[in-house]
Amino acid sequence: MTWIQTANGRAVDLVAPKPESILAIDIAEHLAKLPRYNGATPGAVYSVAQHSCYAADIVFARTQDRLFAADALLHDAHEYVIGDDPSPKKRALIELGRELYGDAFAEQMKTVMQVMRRRVDEAIYSAFGMKFDLSAARAASVHRVDVELLETEKRDLMAPEPQPWFQTGVAPLQGFNPVKGWSWELAQNSFMQRFRKYVELR
Repeated sequence: MTWIQTANGRAVDLVAPKPESILAIDIAEHLAKLPRYNGATPGAVYSVAQHSCYAADIVFARTQDRLFAADALLHDAHEYVIGDDPSPKKRALIELGRELYGDAFAEQMKTVMQVMRRRVDEAIYSAFGMKFDLSAARAASVHRVDVELLETEKRDLMAPEPQPWFQTGVAPLQGFNPVKGWSWELAQNSFMQRFRKYVELR
């Protein structure tokens, strides 16, 4: 069995995902219940959906480009069926693969993870009449906002670092209200509002 059941009873095959199995409301609900940072935000629940709403709004404010904002809203959408594995876990899996089976195996593991994510992303975009084909410049801009938000979320939501994280060289967002976690219902509704604004009206 390689499929995931969604909140609305759809089956999404992770090996060969079909656009017709994908619903925006499923993405919104799953991401609204999926915590960033593996839940390491003391006293708050901060979801992938809330993070995605911020990313979309920032991109739109900077560019006035709905399609660009749609890319930002959906940049983590694949996580609704494959989860939000923390980056250290993904790196650890690759390093363990290298330790146990060598460099070639580690590179193959990395490729497998990338292919699964890419297939889900392509199915999501196709479901909404979009083509998953971000230019290098557009992908870099979305990534930059993602990192700016990471630094802002660390500052506002997390305990002090027990040891230094990887250095991004990016400053937290200035003039941005301190981040506070939303309820999953608010996060789901907010995601759907942005979906209608940035994806359906693009």
